[in-house]
Amino acid sequence: MELSDSDTTSPGAETKSGSRTLLDLLKEWGGLATLVIALLYTFPFSLVDRYFNAQRERQLSERDAVAEVRRAIADMAALRAEKASRFVQSSDPRYQNEIASAYDIRIYNVIYTQKENFRSWSSNLRSSELYWIGSSLTLIGEVGEAQYYYDSAISAAEKENIPGTVVTVRREKGNSLFLDSPNQDLEKARSAYLEAIKVVSGQTSYNSRTFYVSLVSELVSGELLYGSYQCGRSNVDMTNFMFGTLSNAGVPVKGLYDLFNQNVETSRPRAALASSPCNYSIPRHSYFK
Repeated sequence: MELSDSDTTSPGAETKSGSRTLLDLLKEWGGLATLVIALLYTFPFSLVDRYFNAQRERQLSERDAVAEVRRAIADMAALRAEKASRFVQSSDPRYQNEIASAYDIRIYNVIYTQKENFRSWSSNLRSSELYWIGSSLTLIGEVGEAQYYYDSAISAAEKENIPGTVVTVRREKGNSLFLDSPNQDLEKARSAYLEAIKVVSGQTSYNSRTFYVSLVSELVSGELLYGSYQCGRSNVDMTNFMFGTLSNAGVPVKGLYDLFNQNVETSRPRAALASSPCNYSIPRHSYFK
């Protein structure tokens, strides 16, 4: 039997070949390791640090800006509370006018100092805070600017699932758009009130009855004073009936009733819209059906 070359290879030759292969492999990996170490030494870690530091600084800057906006809102709330307290200290119309003017100027200054920040950080604010900005703007006559914050507050309150805030904001939005101003919008005013009334009409709590009648009386008053006189007059008897029902049940509504009747008595037909009929029906609360 003949032996092949492989069969005649000595054991020592195999060991030497295997050793050379292992040494070659170690040399290759050693070169790669040296390269990796060199790359690590030259990697621009300072750039990474600057990136994350910039992120942290931006987050801190945003937090500080939102905190400043909230301080301004708190300042406006304090001024409005102080104004109300001072206003009732005298029944002298001249005194009341001076107090109102003085505090409105201070509120105006707070608003316009933070006006850009209010807009820039509005998405970071709660519904109650957005509503307060809108309400304060309406208070100083900036009805058009207030609508952005009313609408933002409604959207935020819906996400927060706070129906009471939605109703309150719609009510004030409707009232602001009924008033005589360059931003008067009767259709949007009616829509805001009707949406609020619809929500309250479906509630069954004790207080919902009074709140419902209050909303309806404001809508009817808005029509009588600023909108369609005919539409308003067509709902006066129904509103008086509901006030009477609550009064007979022992619910204290005299103040609201007197204010409503004052609006009815002082209202006059407006030439442009006096004869326009109602183009809507008022949702009825189950208590009054």
